[in-house]
Amino acid sequence: MKKIKKFKINIRKREVLRNLKLVAEIKEITPQLEDIISKEIEKSQEYINPASVFETFSLNEIEKKFGLKFEQNYPAVSVIVVTIGKDIEKVIEQFKSTGENLHSMIVHSIGLEACESSKNFVYRIISEEAKEEDCILLPSEKQSEEISKNIIKNFDASRIGVFIDDKNAIQPVYTDVSIVKWQIKTKRQL
Repeated sequence: MKKIKKFKINIRKREVLRNLKLVAEIKEITPQLEDIISKEIEKSQEYINPASVFETFSLNEIEKKFGLKFEQNYPAVSVIVVTIGKDIEKVIEQFKSTGENLHSMIVHSIGLEACESSKNFVYRIISEEAKEEDCILLPSEKQSEEISKNIIKNFDASRIGVFIDDKNAIQPVYTDVSIVKWQIKTKRQL
């Protein structure tokens, strides 16, 4: 199992805006709102702490460890757990407690994008490993809450502060569990 912490991620403003439109149901993005988002993206480096554990398994290993079965015969399957830590949750709560709901939604949207960017960073690392094995990766697949909890319980995700709490919820909130299937390169892809 590999663990990486405090790696640099690129928070894409365009994706934050897209997330914000979905969570806040905002119809129009004003220049003032864009400025607030840009400033908050800059500040987010203070409260976003990316970390990941990931490992690649054979189909037999992944079935034994997690009970996951696949219809197709893949050469390998990688498991990725990423988080951006708990600090962002405190920032959101601070904004909510002072009635700044839009600002809390902006930070939430940044958190969603930071989680996605963290997963993409790890995906690129695994992609390099796959190339060395003459394989390519299929797109990452976010797992259901039930499968995610099973993976967290059977994977040493506590190394990056990820756990299942007393209420059976994944902590920190901004955590993503995904699998990535490997595929042997065809002659055309070599």
